[in-house]
Amino acid sequence: MSASSLKLGVGADGPWENREALIRARHPNPAAVGGWLNDTYSVQLFRRPTHPGIDHLCVRRHDEGTEIPWPHMQRIKDRLAVDGPDRWGLEVFPPALAVVDNCNLRHIWVMPIGWEPPVDLRDVKV
Repeated sequence: MSASSLKLGVGADGPWENREALIRARHPNPAAVGGWLNDTYSVQLFRRPTHPGIDHLCVRRHDEGTEIPWPHMQRIKDRLAVDGPDRWGLEVFPPALAVVDNCNLRHIWVMPIGWEPPVDLRDVKV
């Protein structure tokens, strides 16, 4: 089932409306390849030729709130990225000099199938 045909519930669960045509019209950048909208969130998908196999999801709340719960980000990645449940998604927290915080967006970089993180997160003991 394609991401554009999903019919889900409220919040991160949808229902999602495919806005790909609108995204492409507003972004002459060929990297903007998809977009979805529901009552709570807007999600844009970017694919850049400089980063083959990586999907970049930009997530925004319509009410301009800054909090997006982790389970919502996980469900958005799983449902809107191709093969999302089988791929790692990363959110980064860079050093202070590299921070870009000029708009109310959260980002998920969805790595290619088969990519593994440099540490096994299941072995982390707290």
